[in-house]
Amino acid sequence: MATEKATTTTRVERFNATTVARLLRTCTPGQKITEAASPLSLKIGANGAGSWIVVKRAGNAVKTYTPKDGDGHPVRNTVRTWTVEQARDWARTVVGDIARGVEPLPERRIVRPTFA
Repeated sequence: MATEKATTTTRVERFNATTVARLLRTCTPGQKITEAASPLSLKIGANGAGSWIVVKRAGNAVKTYTPKDGDGHPVRNTVRTWTVEQARDWARTVVGDIARGVEPLPERRIVRPTFA
């Protein structure tokens, strides 16, 4: 019988630099921490690194959006490279795109070789 990992979700009032640093030290891998007033969440990876995500309900499904680079590859460990305000701005952009009916995450471009 396979064992499933339980994902624990914790709620905080508002993220700030001090809170994020404390959460990175004290939370267990796989844990998600959500902000009460926004769709922004912090996901703790298996190695203890944190990544910003947006969790949004789309119809009957819950979708998780992660930051992508220009080629559509996921950006890892965004907590170290983005401030809380940059993450909130990105979350607002994602939610705005969803409201307008635009898919906020670009499809990954597949580069195929051309043979002449």
